[in-house]
Amino acid sequence: MAAFTLTSASHILRTTTLRCSSQRGFSLWSSALLRSTRCNACQTLNGNVLQRRLPSAVSTPSRSISTPSKILQFVRTDAWRATHRSSYGRAPPPPRRRAPFSVRALIDSLPSGLFLWGILALNGGILLLWGYAHGMAREHRDFSWLKWMHDNFLVSMRNVQEGRLWTVLTCCFSHQEIVHFAVNAMTYYFMAPAVIAMLGNTSFLALYLGGGIISSCLSLFVGQQIRHRDVPSQGASGAIYSVISFFACVAPRAELLIFGIVPCQAWIVVGGLFLYDGWLSINGGGGKIDNAGHVGGMLAGVGYYALKRMGMRI
Repeated sequence: MAAFTLTSASHILRTTTLRCSSQRGFSLWSSALLRSTRCNACQTLNGNVLQRRLPSAVSTPSRSISTPSKILQFVRTDAWRATHRSSYGRAPPPPRRRAPFSVRALIDSLPSGLFLWGILALNGGILLLWGYAHGMAREHRDFSWLKWMHDNFLVSMRNVQEGRLWTVLTCCFSHQEIVHFAVNAMTYYFMAPAVIAMLGNTSFLALYLGGGIISSCLSLFVGQQIRHRDVPSQGASGAIYSVISFFACVAPRAELLIFGIVPCQAWIVVGGLFLYDGWLSINGGGGKIDNAGHVGGMLAGVGYYALKRMGMRI
């Protein structure tokens, strides 16, 4: 009976140690293989610079295992730990402390699709409100709804001077025409998911909402100081331009499809749009398009990327 026990323990010991040795060798080999891939890309996500470089030396796993004693080695194996449990000599685990409440952590824990589709739904809801207001004015000669929409969902110097400062943000969710809404919604739908994956929910909202506010402010400034007129503005394009320009900073050589057909690198698309909208903002000729708002959105996206590169957690 004693000989059988010693033989069984020796067999379990050899099997376990060989398995542990092969697992450790495979782990080190996998780590060395991953480190050996050269990558020149350097990206900034949430303030962290991720770098990968070729290591100066790759260590090879050792296959020799010292065995101080058969019994001690068997106790250290997985077979012993799987069949024997003891709390002798161990202190009880410390009580787990609750993490302090954080709005940022709460927002980031929510599904990203909630924000992707939530922003689209909010834009669609305000589009329906505009349709209702125009219908009441056209069919019932009731302009109260239309006046309320003008006062709360269009950004203009008149609204700002009268104290309705929220219009610099609410106008970014406002569309009166279905075509205007459809173009912005399609662009947002294709560009936003990648940027949400890069930044997380909270940082994406900061980029999107901040880009919309800066877009509205630059539109007001250009209208007063350059064009010398107060033209109300609305639309999500300024906020969407901030998302596109941020994406172009992170992945400048990524291909974007112009009009869904023509492939072009992201930095060329954003650079061309910046020159085009910048020229029309100064010289006029944009018609119903708020070119200054587009420029403001692009500047916001580039500025947000620069802040992330400096390590700011926003």
